[in-house]
Amino acid sequence: MDDSTFQRLQATAATHRLPADVRFELIHSIKNDIDQWFTTSLIRMLVPSIGNSESPYLLTVRRQFIETDSNKPAATHWGKPDRNGLQAGVRLVPAQRTYQHGQVVDIEFLYRSTTSKKVPATLPATFQFGKVSGIRLERVSFVQPKWPDGSVHTLIGNEPVVVRGHRMQICFDSDEALKPGVNLKAITRPKANHYVRIAVPNPGDGAADAPLDISDRLFFSIPSLTPPKVLPISELHYYQHWGTSVPGYRRPEQSTPDPEFIDPFQIGVSLGPADKSQVPAYYSSGLQVIKVAPYSPADYVGIEVGDILLSWEGNQIYGDDPNKPFVNYNGPNNQLREALEMNAKSKGWATFNMDFDLLDHRSGEVIRISPWFGWTAGGSPNKAEVIRRLMERKRLREESSGK
Repeated sequence: MDDSTFQRLQATAATHRLPADVRFELIHSIKNDIDQWFTTSLIRMLVPSIGNSESPYLLTVRRQFIETDSNKPAATHWGKPDRNGLQAGVRLVPAQRTYQHGQVVDIEFLYRSTTSKKVPATLPATFQFGKVSGIRLERVSFVQPKWPDGSVHTLIGNEPVVVRGHRMQICFDSDEALKPGVNLKAITRPKANHYVRIAVPNPGDGAADAPLDISDRLFFSIPSLTPPKVLPISELHYYQHWGTSVPGYRRPEQSTPDPEFIDPFQIGVSLGPADKSQVPAYYSSGLQVIKVAPYSPADYVGIEVGDILLSWEGNQIYGDDPNKPFVNYNGPNNQLREALEMNAKSKGWATFNMDFDLLDHRSGEVIRISPWFGWTAGGSPNKAEVIRRLMERKRLREESSGK
């Protein structure tokens, strides 16, 4: 940078005003030393030099890498140039991320010179791969390659020259019938992912068929034999910390509680005041279950409409307002608030449960029920199982006392 350009930049920094002859350019792609292209967001400021407007000073304002062109299925995957300047590349036609069983895919090899000189090149009588990794290729017949002009001798310049003729079929077994023109079998399996790397002959005269390694790997996958079942997103009353307790549904990214539910404990029920004549004398009050959200933790442990919640984590429920299950008692209210805040932070990745005393509306029995959340959602005993055990033990006691 000359002194005059430096002074202009200092003046720009001091005044926060750009000279009228300053220009900006946006560059969407650049290439590296082996001619691979990269998608970028490159913004440069061109500051003309005084006395030499044809040679401006380039000042980079922003440079952000976005992706390589090789991430695109249609891109050519190139290797490093050899000492003679030749570089080899490979691409698949059709260019896809996923290939189906039985599909026929053309493999095209490309050569170009990375120097200013054209390289004389002769194709071998039969085109044989060097090392192939990432997939098992079985050769059916040899390809007698030719350059695009039909000859076996040519001069390779900077413009890529394509060698065609290799056709592979996606197979699950070596004995599968092949389609016309196929000379390669790609042996794979359902749900396989392949990162393929190939070495090809160096056709440059005097290279003695030394292999050119195409280090930029091809990627493609094979789908499952049965298409994946796309499950609906749960649009029910839902809290994100329920985790895997929503079976058969794709969980929404955020909690979607139903505004009609009064669910102070966030377990998947809507509560209302209970008939006090049904509340056991030991308990101060209770809240009756009015609705149960399908696939919720409450549903998993068998809580039903008509059941009455009597306590939470050892704290008895007071009053008739389901929005304030502990009225104005600071201890249980603070405990509940902290528990719900912790649950929300877990987003379904933590494992925890809540203990409730519950009056079963069918049997009239009071039992302890524990909805679980996160990874172990649904792991606690169902209410019906707890009632069954309770009835069985009562029967055994009665039989024992009768003796």
